[in-house]
Amino acid sequence: MRHETKFVQITINIWLCLIDAFLKLHWDPFESKINGNIQKMNDMVVLFLSEFMFCFTDLTWLEEDKYLIGWVYIGIFAYLVGSNILVMFFLAVRDALKTLKRKIFIQRRNRILKRIEEAKRKREIGDRQTKAQ
Repeated sequence: MRHETKFVQITINIWLCLIDAFLKLHWDPFESKINGNIQKMNDMVVLFLSEFMFCFTDLTWLEEDKYLIGWVYIGIFAYLVGSNILVMFFLAVRDALKTLKRKIFIQRRNRILKRIEEAKRKREIGDRQTKAQ
């Protein structure tokens, strides 16, 4: 019966994608704004691509049209994958820069604290020498 109910299956799939997208858009259950935006975009593109499934059924008569629709489908999917990779790369570079900045800050702080300690020791030694004289 899988061939007889393909339109019902596609429709149920579209409704499930729609419900999932609406829940994520309404509740916004993401930890960061960038991750939330990319997940929302992913859901919207998946919902849009689920509409294409009807084009690969018997509703489209010509095989050439199915191939053309398939190339459009692949292009949209490639956009989705490419944008996700770019966002992951951006987040990785941003985190690496934050870590590097933090390490540089810690090194500078340690140098300053070391100088302050050396200055205190020199003052203490100078004070001891002046008291001894």
